[in-house]
Amino acid sequence: MLRIFVLISCLSLFLISTTVSALPDKGSCANYDFSSVMDKQGVIDTSRYVRVLRDNAPLYKEAESQTSNGQLGFGDYLYPLQVVKLNYGKQQRIQVRKVGTRTAPALGWMEAHDLLCGVKPLQSPDGLARKVFIKTPSRRDPSQSTVSAYKSYEQDCPSEGCQQLSRFRLYFIYAEDEINQRYLIIDKHTLEGHSSPPPLVGWVKRDDTIPWNTTLGLRPKEDVDRISTYIQLEDRHKKNRTEGVELTGGKIWYSFENHIPILKITEDHYHVAAPSIGMQGFDRYEEDILTRMKLVDVFFLIDGTASMDPHINAARQAVQEIGRNLRQQPDFAETSFRFGFRIYRDTYADNILSACQGGVCEGMSLSSKTCESDNDDTEANWQAFVRQLGKVKATHEKSDGYPEKLFDGLRQAILDMIPCDKRAKLLFVIGDHGDREDEVPQDIVDNLNNHFAKKLVFFIQTPNKSSQARTPSSYQKAYTAYNKQAFQVLYKILPTEFKGQRIQHGDYFLSLSQSSLITQVVERVKQYSSSRVVNELKQVLAGGESLQNILNRSVQQGGMPVMYWKWIQDTACSELGDQCNTTVDHKVVDFYIPVDKNKVQEEVWMTASNLDDWLSLLKPFENLGALPVWKQREVFAQLLRKQVQEILGAYPQQGLTLGEMAAQAKKKVLPMRQNGPLLQYKIEEIREEIEVCEVTRLINWVNAIRKVLQRVYNDSTQKPVFSLEYPKRKSRWWGGTDCPLSDKGKRVPELKFGRVVAQALGPDDNYRYDHRLYGQTVYWLPIDFLP
Repeated sequence: MLRIFVLISCLSLFLISTTVSALPDKGSCANYDFSSVMDKQGVIDTSRYVRVLRDNAPLYKEAESQTSNGQLGFGDYLYPLQVVKLNYGKQQRIQVRKVGTRTAPALGWMEAHDLLCGVKPLQSPDGLARKVFIKTPSRRDPSQSTVSAYKSYEQDCPSEGCQQLSRFRLYFIYAEDEINQRYLIIDKHTLEGHSSPPPLVGWVKRDDTIPWNTTLGLRPKEDVDRISTYIQLEDRHKKNRTEGVELTGGKIWYSFENHIPILKITEDHYHVAAPSIGMQGFDRYEEDILTRMKLVDVFFLIDGTASMDPHINAARQAVQEIGRNLRQQPDFAETSFRFGFRIYRDTYADNILSACQGGVCEGMSLSSKTCESDNDDTEANWQAFVRQLGKVKATHEKSDGYPEKLFDGLRQAILDMIPCDKRAKLLFVIGDHGDREDEVPQDIVDNLNNHFAKKLVFFIQTPNKSSQARTPSSYQKAYTAYNKQAFQVLYKILPTEFKGQRIQHGDYFLSLSQSSLITQVVERVKQYSSSRVVNELKQVLAGGESLQNILNRSVQQGGMPVMYWKWIQDTACSELGDQCNTTVDHKVVDFYIPVDKNKVQEEVWMTASNLDDWLSLLKPFENLGALPVWKQREVFAQLLRKQVQEILGAYPQQGLTLGEMAAQAKKKVLPMRQNGPLLQYKIEEIREEIEVCEVTRLINWVNAIRKVLQRVYNDSTQKPVFSLEYPKRKSRWWGGTDCPLSDKGKRVPELKFGRVVAQALGPDDNYRYDHRLYGQTVYWLPIDFLP
């Protein structure tokens, strides 16, 4: 028996170690070093999130538990608390807790390979961020025009399906599973610096991607009608070959966020990727279609009579909870909340309170000044609401009958909420008794339906206290009327179903005590205001899938009110056009373009921080021209060595050109052109070998290029106007003597600015070198703009 137990134990350890070795480690927490944020006991202190890498990822109660006691979903973000090593150090588990308050208890332990620790894309051997485009049609199935983004590194799509990608769009690789040959892709340069964590796109199969491991791109030149392309490399010399992607020239390229990425360059062709539908595949996609779903107005219409003091206070506490806690949670960090209220009583109150007219009393209308998101206005509005509602007290009057001015209160509340009618409106009506009129007037229903594109009314009825009433029968009649009138409104403003799912009108009528009112109000607000859900939907739409496919899948999955999905449809469909019902079909392929400098403009893709780095690198050289010629060589070489050392983080290596050294840098890489005039030199060549006149020529080139980059930086809608003049066999130097240039020196042009220093790139500011893309400002610059 003991021997059998030992064999089983050994087999279990073998299976565990085999499983662990087959799981994703690149990008995951499996091999992540927490030492910089961890004490000797393994306790982690960091504000950086980890993300769950697959759906239904197991959660364990203890670090050594063999069976899970819960599951977490793909993309969930958590705080790491502690790390332990198991299985002789081959297995790592991490204790996690939900993101929220620091006092939130630990959820449990997770396998490190089920968590994403990296906040930057994986790097290529050249030190560049690994990037891919989705390849459609699929290599596996040419009839397939979309690529699946799975919520697991090993599982297929669930029964309701998974996200489909079809748009010509760049993605960054954040994790890799080499066994299952899948990449985790995200459409952001970094996961840091966002007000809420960006959504993960999903795991895609390696064969369904086109890797882009350079920062080089191209476009047809402005004066070119079209350029020739071919799908197969062997077709390039055939006269009657099948033409590839139709690409035309013109200034229109300055308005495109994406240009044509160069995958590889040879002497006679570029290997590139693009949408095979042609130019329309480069059209700008408006990603802010759903941003209005993050704008939410919460309004309270409250009965201010008799025993309503606790409920008035509960409404105030609910808004305090939303303002102090809900807004601080990552799921709601980008949601703009505004609050307002109106108190209604009966006409008797006109004689008691000067604020009352016809039984409609104190209130705080919504402002029309700031309809978009504004943190300062949001904070001021929240504080004003809490302060003003805190002054409201319930009134007591013996002559007060039980029915109240509910309908007039609703009329005024609608007027109070009208400002910024594109924002979502959540109206909470809190009372116990209905109106004296029996039927809800049609004007109230019409105004609710006509004034607000996205609105919901929640009726909250306080507990029945007829046993304590002076006239129980009258009390009960008015109490019953509130229920009846509430449902009259709900049946006339809510649809009966959406996507085959029945909308339960009873979900919008609640009978609550003041103790549960706070929780229920906050929960209802949460259901209709998550910025995380909006961001996830924006990301799926950006991938190309039709809105109807997304909604069908979302309704099946559940988790959100059906009315929320109807809001999404009503908000987005009119602006999405065909994508409302039809998936984008860009048919992204790789193909070939002949090298022709007269027709093709080679470019470099860089971020705004890359441009800053280039300007900083070149700035120290701007005053060298004032030095004596004999001194320029020494100072130029010293400065160059210093600047290169700062980039590399190490002393420059002898025998390598500046370009070769930069290409080997793993710490920090600047986008660069191949064989640029400056980067072709070795430092020792500049310091000792080339003539002083060639050094001067090189300094002039560097300073001129910096001026070009500075002009782009100052105004990216303007094209710097200059010409490049390359030296002839011998270059005339100062004093009229010849400058004996080396072969490299003959490749250093003289940059001359024209009388007109800049020209507009196009008819409006949409034509520019830079575009906001994937969470950063990105430039497409001609290679002639780099040294």
